[in-house]
Amino acid sequence: MKVLPIEKFIIYSIIILTLIFSASLIRDYAVYSSATADIKNGEYLNAIDSLERLGGYKDAETLKVYCEIMKEYDAQDFISIYHCYRGLSKLELDNKSLNEVFAKTTTEVETLYKHYDVTLSTK
Repeated sequence: MKVLPIEKFIIYSIIILTLIFSASLIRDYAVYSSATADIKNGEYLNAIDSLERLGGYKDAETLKVYCEIMKEYDAQDFISIYHCYRGLSKLELDNKSLNEVFAKTTTEVETLYKHYDVTLSTK
């Protein structure tokens, strides 16, 4: 069976498109993995840079909002704690690889917020 030139063209085109699409997915996955590693290390500015390049990949937008909130977090400043507490309470954080980080930060912020809230209300 002889393959016609048009059939070769179609086969090669499909292969090339598949390779381009696969390369794009691999690149997005690598950038996403780098961003989640940065979040785990508390490097929120680096994570934001990476997440901005991803657009709508997975939960990149939610993670970007999380990083924007956490980059301003200061455990010694009630205003910072207040804004972080309010911001984090509105987010739906559902990322299995970051569940431990989310739990730690949200618990810390919530605990500090409630401590200050109680302290301020008793004065």
